[in-house]
Amino acid sequence: MRPQPVGFESDFQWHIFTHGAFDNHLHQLVFTNPNSTAYTDATIDVGPTPLPNSPIAAVSWGQMSALQVYYFTNVSTLQALYWSSDEPGWQVSAPLGNVLPGSVTLYAQASTIGDAQALDEIRIGYQSQADPETITEAYYTASFGSWRTRVLGGTPELD
Repeated sequence: MRPQPVGFESDFQWHIFTHGAFDNHLHQLVFTNPNSTAYTDATIDVGPTPLPNSPIAAVSWGQMSALQVYYFTNVSTLQALYWSSDEPGWQVSAPLGNVLPGSVTLYAQASTIGDAQALDEIRIGYQSQADPETITEAYYTASFGSWRTRVLGGTPELD
């Protein structure tokens, strides 16, 4: 299964993040006209080396004033890169967890508050080496101010 690109719309521009199998780098594709196939390709060349064919997840908040992109590294860690309109360029976070080798499970969610879309919480789900039978989440809450992890468990509710 090939990882799928993820994207956002901002100021009539589409920002799509993908992992380039041809060069093993992360790429930000910016489409200035959503009705066109023309785009600008910017290589994101900071941070640890991605795992070949790594899945990618991304979140945005603050009306696209902040972005975070998540991927698996070649040493099986969950890595975050972040961009903010307050700081130039992409920044690298500390690894957020240890990923089960061979896993392709990765998702990202962000919740915001109010019209300005202030960040409330980020949740990053993945299969960890410590608990491979379920999903582990790295999560950040604005009220707590730092990253923590939790293991999802219990019996799923059926519709």
